[in-house]
Amino acid sequence: MTPSDLMHAFAAALGTGDRAQLEALCTAKGISGRGESVGRFIRQHQRSALEWIPLAEIVEANQRAAVCGLLSEPGRGRGLGKLWLTALKRDRWQLEGYTKDERCAALFVSGVLPAIFQASELPTSDLATRWAHSVLEDHREGTLSDPCILEGLERLAHDRVGSLDVVGSRQIAAIGRHVAGIGRRHGVDDVRQTTWFALQKDAQGGFRLVSHHNGCAQALLFSEPTG
Repeated sequence: MTPSDLMHAFAAALGTGDRAQLEALCTAKGISGRGESVGRFIRQHQRSALEWIPLAEIVEANQRAAVCGLLSEPGRGRGLGKLWLTALKRDRWQLEGYTKDERCAALFVSGVLPAIFQASELPTSDLATRWAHSVLEDHREGTLSDPCILEGLERLAHDRVGSLDVVGSRQIAAIGRHVAGIGRRHGVDDVRQTTWFALQKDAQGGFRLVSHHNGCAQALLFSEPTG
C-alpha cells in the first residue's frame, strides 16, 4: 500500500464510519495520542460531520509521508481549507498525525518534527530566553525602539495588573528558529496573554527578530515572505 492508497482507504473509512478499519490504518499513538493526532481528527470528523478529500499533493521521504486534502463541512456548505495527514512506514504505511500548516508537514517529512507536533515538547532556547530578558530590561529603562517588539508588547498593554515576564522559550534547531514568550504574570502559575517573538538564527551565529504571534507554534513555524 502506497501513501496515496492509504489516504484513499482512510477517506473511505471516514465516510462509512468503519472504526475497525480506521484503527487498522493508524498507529496506536495516532489513535490515542494527545495533540494533533489522527485519532483526534477522527473524533472531530465524527462530531462535526466533516469531509476530507485527498488531493494529489503527496510529499514522501525516508519512510515518512504527508498527504494534503480538502476539509469541508458539507452540512453547512462551507470549506475549511487544506489539512495534511502525516504517515509513517514501519512494516506498513500508517497514519499518525495531522496539521493545517504546510511547513509543519514538510518539516515532518524531512525528519525535523514528529508526526504529532506539540510545541511544548520542543527544547527550550537559551538564546531566546536571554534575548527576552534583555528586551524587558530595555522596556524598564524606556529605551525600546524596535517597532516589531513595541507592537508585540502593545498587545499586552491592556493588562495593568500583571507584571511583564519571560514565560517560555522553544527552538527548532535544525531550521535555526528560536522563540520567546513574554506575558503578563499574575502568579507563579498564572500567566495571562502572551506574545511569542520569533528569532531566526543565521549561518554566522547571529540572529534577527522576524515576527511576533499569539501562539508558540505559530512563531515556530512562521515562514518569512520571499521576494
